Order: sequence, then structure tokens, then C-alpha cells
Amino acid sequence: MITLENMKFIYQELSTQIQETQAQIEQIQSNRIFNSQNKQNMRLRQRDRWTADEDKLLIQQLQIHGIKGQALFNIPTKSSNQVYYRLRYLKQVYLQQKSVHEHTKYDQTIDLSCFKLFCGDY
Repeated sequence: MITLENMKFIYQELSTQIQETQAQIEQIQSNRIFNSQNKQNMRLRQRDRWTADEDKLLIQQLQIHGIKGQALFNIPTKSSNQVYYRLRYLKQVYLQQKSVHEHTKYDQTIDLSCFKLFCGDY
């Protein structure tokens, strides 16, 4: 026979289990959102990375068009904004190499000497 005390005990047990389950569901949802944001951030970082071939193409176009012809640059996988910031980065690398005369972590196979013509143009 079910007594009032048994009913209270069952109710408390079920309430505790429901609260634990709700906490687990919230944690799972939070993890999903976090993982989704991480995946999106990874995709953005991957998109912003430049390959050596893209850098070489950018340098070739810089030599052809000059820094003022930046609007003519065509890097198929990059936006004009990404091109602008990559040019700024490469200029910094060139100036560091010029002033320090040390090897940097940057790929030394790309000739950045064309930047000596354009260093005043930024």
C-alpha cells in the first residue's frame, strides 16, 4: 500500500532526477553552441590563411600593378580586404627583414624586395 510518506519520497526522487536531467540538457546545449562557434571560428581562420602560392601570386601582381593598382589585384580565394591586410603584413615582414637581417618564421622563398619601392605608399 502506498502511504503519504512513500508518495513524498517518490516525489522528491523524481524531482531530483528531473533537475539533474535538465542540468544535463542545458550542459549539452551549451556544449553544442560552444562547438558550433569553435567550428565557425576554425573555418574563418582557415579562410584567412594564405598559402605560399597565394602569396607568390600577390607579389607578382604587386610587381605588375604597383601598390596604387591594388584594386586590380585578383586573388580568386581572397577578398579585397584580405588582400589589403596581407599587403600590410608582408610590408611589416619586409621591414623586419631589412632592419634585423635575421631569418624570420616567414617563408624565405618569396621575394619581398619589391616592397622597397612601395614602403612609403602605405
